[in-house]
Amino acid sequence: MPAYPEEPLLAPNPDRFCMFPIQYPEIWEMYKKAEASFWTAEEVDLSQDNTQWENMTPDEKHFISHVLAFFAASDGIVLENLAGRFMKDVQVAEARAFYGFQIAIENIHSEMYSLLLETYIKDPAEKNRLFHAIETIPCVAKKAQWAMRWIDGSETFAERLIAFACVEGIFFSGSFCAIFWLKKRGLMPGLTFSNELISRDEGLHCDFACLLYTLLKKKLSEERVRGIIRDAVEIEREFVCEALPCALVGMNGDLMSKYIEFVADRLMDALGYPKIYNAQNPFDWMELISLQGKTNFFEKRVGEYQKASVMYSINGDGGNHNSKLRLQNNRMLSREQLLHLFNRFSYLTSQPDVKKRIADAVQDQQEPVAVTTNIQEEIFLEMGIDPSFGISCLGKVNTTYESDQELMIQFYKFVAKEEMVCDEAQLGPYEYAERMRRQELLQEQQLEMLKLMRKFDLDDQSTILQKLHQQMENADFDFEVSVLSAEQIQDIVRRRVSPLYKPR
Repeated sequence: MPAYPEEPLLAPNPDRFCMFPIQYPEIWEMYKKAEASFWTAEEVDLSQDNTQWENMTPDEKHFISHVLAFFAASDGIVLENLAGRFMKDVQVAEARAFYGFQIAIENIHSEMYSLLLETYIKDPAEKNRLFHAIETIPCVAKKAQWAMRWIDGSETFAERLIAFACVEGIFFSGSFCAIFWLKKRGLMPGLTFSNELISRDEGLHCDFACLLYTLLKKKLSEERVRGIIRDAVEIEREFVCEALPCALVGMNGDLMSKYIEFVADRLMDALGYPKIYNAQNPFDWMELISLQGKTNFFEKRVGEYQKASVMYSINGDGGNHNSKLRLQNNRMLSREQLLHLFNRFSYLTSQPDVKKRIADAVQDQQEPVAVTTNIQEEIFLEMGIDPSFGISCLGKVNTTYESDQELMIQFYKFVAKEEMVCDEAQLGPYEYAERMRRQELLQEQQLEMLKLMRKFDLDDQSTILQKLHQQMENADFDFEVSVLSAEQIQDIVRRRVSPLYKPR
């Protein structure tokens, strides 16, 4: 192990085996952020992806499979560097803790990408080719070779640190961006959700590299840093613009090149150097969700997709500790946060400009629910909450708050509001208004029908309701055939087969 006596981070340190006392609070906080953001591959639902994958064109499948092939191989390279070099170089306990946790999360990334390939690719020969992309796909091999030469080379720690910041901050950027474009189109929810989680992890890893670099006593010359980053940009530009058919996902090579330059400029700025390209982000929608966008999700104090109880000890939040801690341990939003979301969503989706936004998306062949989900994500951002965490919490409202009748009523109103907004966008205002009129009539008639049921016992009532639900589904909820007359109700009761049934 080389010695760097002039660098406190790298100098031999007999205290490296004991975590406390903390010598670098900013490094320790980075470690706690990484710990709090832990997730597993089992949390990603791929059940909807298969159908959408089968409906994609061969070129679209080629695009996605090659992105995943690079990702599956690249995490192993990052692991090799962490275990083989950086863990031996760095002698500060807090930094070694971060690298140890990064090794764990990179393994999860690798598992996730392998699961994605395993799920999408059915042909054994093609699957084998993609799993061995470093040897079988030239554009992937070129990126891998560039990264691996920094593991085995004799360059200084500062040079290698910046090189791997490029790997996680630049080499991943084009592919992350392309997958986020799929999310914007409402496609492949499992793939895009895992992409959000992984891109934020890699963003934190890149930020950590920049933090360590700022703590080094001996920095590199601007010329040297520019050389490393320019080299990485050219390789990524070639990979994304030549190896991947960007036009398939609504992007062209020029725009993607500008985005890669934009990411590189952000990295230069984080390292403390002037920008190289002075590029603007060509994809406005990436400002909310990109690896290098304006929003740093890890600066939020409440409700991130993280084990919030870990961050609780850092942020020192007050309030009802036991109640908050229970929700934090369950990764759940509070009652107040949910009510704010419901009210804000109801207000926004009643505004003409938002209705037009959803209708325009439908005209562009997008699913309206993809737009309403984006609106919910924007509300979470307003609240200082990681959108992925917020959306995941909505799937747990029933189980977490089932005893809170008032909240559950508001939740069902929120769900109904989203369905109504989507229906209005798909049907148009006039047809939607007619449908609402018909539904109101249906509700009135069903209320009268339910009054007729009062004279029957509970078992008969249950049978009637089951029949009603079945009939409504069969009729696609058409009011003319979804209402049961008194005679039909009597007929259902007479024909019901039940040991509890007693003829009158």
